[in-house]
Amino acid sequence: MSSKYFGYGLVSSTQALEIATKVCDVLGNGSSYAVDLLLETAAQETKLGNYPDRAPTGAGIDLCHIDPISLKDIQNRSRSADRDRLKE
Repeated sequence: MSSKYFGYGLVSSTQALEIATKVCDVLGNGSSYAVDLLLETAAQETKLGNYPDRAPTGAGIDLCHIDPISLKDIQNRSRSADRDRLKE
């Protein structure tokens, strides 16, 4: 019996939708397409977590394959209240 690969911390195929919805809810859903945008980016970058990152250092971080330098920039520019809400 082979097990399905779910990478990037996912444990099921529906978890990406759940996470994207929660992130957009916390940040205010600036657009009715915010969840779709996150999922489409994840689909392109990692096939929604089904494509393993084979780079020795990890070419991208997370389901959407954000580059480490971009993640650091976002963290530095985000309001602390938003960072705290995303940790919930």
